[in-house]
Order: sequence, then structure tokens, then C-alpha cells
Amino acid sequence: MESMAGAMSLLAPEQLTLLAALLRARLGVHFPPQSYPVLGRALATRFGGAELPPRYLDLVARDDAELERLVPLVTVGKTAFFREERHFQALSSLLPGLLARCRGEGRRLSIWSAGCSTGEEPWSIAMTAAEAGAVEGELELLASDLNPEAVSSAARGVFPARSLESLPPALAVRYFDPHDAEVRVKPCLRGLFDGAVTHNLVSPTCPRPASGAWDVVFCRNVMIYFDGPTTRSVLSRFLQVLAPGGWLFLGSAESLFQRFDGFELTETGGAFLYRRPGGAASGYTAAGATLRDHQGEA
Repeated sequence: MESMAGAMSLLAPEQLTLLAALLRARLGVHFPPQSYPVLGRALATRFGGAELPPRYLDLVARDDAELERLVPLVTVGKTAFFREERHFQALSSLLPGLLARCRGEGRRLSIWSAGCSTGEEPWSIAMTAAEAGAVEGELELLASDLNPEAVSSAARGVFPARSLESLPPALAVRYFDPHDAEVRVKPCLRGLFDGAVTHNLVSPTCPRPASGAWDVVFCRNVMIYFDGPTTRSVLSRFLQVLAPGGWLFLGSAESLFQRFDGFELTETGGAFLYRRPGGAASGYTAAGATLRDHQGEA
């Protein structure tokens, strides 16, 4: 209790309200009053319990470097390889048709992992694509996150060895090299990953692939931190940057019901997905192999 009081005393309650408003405006992350202890603990960690610099809120409002220091302290990057596995089974079902269509059009299949955290999601996407037969030069896979430290981790493709415990052994052997207490993504998988960038989803612009629009966007368990207006704004931008017929993967707890009606809700591979209307049918093929079909092959 004493540490909590110390954390909260760095800013008066009304100043915490102003800080929450600043973070909402600059990051899109919504902190209701019951989450103010999270902000207090973040500030205590940031300054080691010492007093804040004078006019600290003005610093947060104008200094991007200070904002970047706060981001990893106020956001939670919980993730794992193949988290919410049904989504990857659905992606595996879609990939044969999507890859065939893109090959016929002479372009790369484009996938954006928005809110990638430390990289387990985009590398899981890369593994799923590889299992579906994608080879280097056929996939444009971009990862992005608000947290610069997470982006750096995602780009490196180096993870604690224990992070593979939930991964089927055949996939671990096929795509990772052990190195002391870590594992490193093998070159065969790196050829399917374009890189990671720092990006704020509340920004008025979004990254775009070479084709101009994404075939698939993953943005899972991110918008649960947004309020209604921010969520609708982000979804409007996704609608703009997805190709007609493109797919949006949201977290299983994130429903668009009565929140945004620009997408079609479909069930694919046991998962509920959202699709931008128009364009090619879907890329779905009922004969598409699922990830589990390949687990016994080393």
C-alpha cells in the first residue's frame, strides 16, 4: 500500500486526469479513473520514485522522446506465438486462394500486423504462410507497434527459449535456431518478413504495401484499450487501406456489433473475421490445409 501511495503522489488526482487526457490524445489509449494507479506506477518506474521534473505534463505534450519513454510503461504487450490459434487456422484456410490470386496478378500477398507487440504475432503469420507454401518474394509482411522497444524486438526475431514451449516441436525445429537461452528465427523465415516500424494507430495515415492496399490486416487485442470514437476512427482507416475483399482479424473479445458497420462479418476456419466488401470472393478454399496438418513434418 505504501508503494501505491508513493506512486500516486507523484501527481495530484487532477494532474493524473490531465495526463490521461494527453495519452488519449497522443496515443489513443483510454485510461478511465480506475486505471490511474497504472499511470502512477508508470511514473514511479520512470523516475525511480523521485519527483517529476517541473511542468512535466507540458513535456509529455510536446516531446516525442518523453512519450516514447512512457509508452512501454503504460501499455501491456501480452503476446505469444499462435495466440488465439483459431485465427491462424482461419488464415491457413485463406492462404492457398490468396497466394494463388496474387501469383496470378504478379504481385506479393500483403499482410500488416498492426499492434505487433514484441513480434510473436507477425512471426506466427510468417510460419503460417510458409506452411501454406509461400516462398521468399511472395509475401509482403509488415509489423508495427506504438512501442519502439517492442518494434525493435519484433525486427530482431530473437526470443527467450521458453517462448517456444507452446509451439509444436516440428515448427520450433523448422523455423528457429537455439542459441543459449534464446532462439533465433531461421533465414528461411526471415525471407517472408519485411520488417517492423513504429506506428501510432491514431495517426491520420497508415503504412501501405507496394500494391497500395493490404490483403490482410491483423489488429488483435488493441482496440479494447480505445474508446468508441477512437475505435471508429481506426476502423475507418483500416477500411480505407484494405483492398476490396480484404480481411481484418480482430481479437476474439473485440466485436464490431453496433460499433462499426463498414465490414462484413464471416466465419472462416472456426474464427469470426471481418471482410471489406467487394473485390475477389475471399481467397478461401475449403481444401486449404490447416497449420496442424503440417506439425508432424520436420
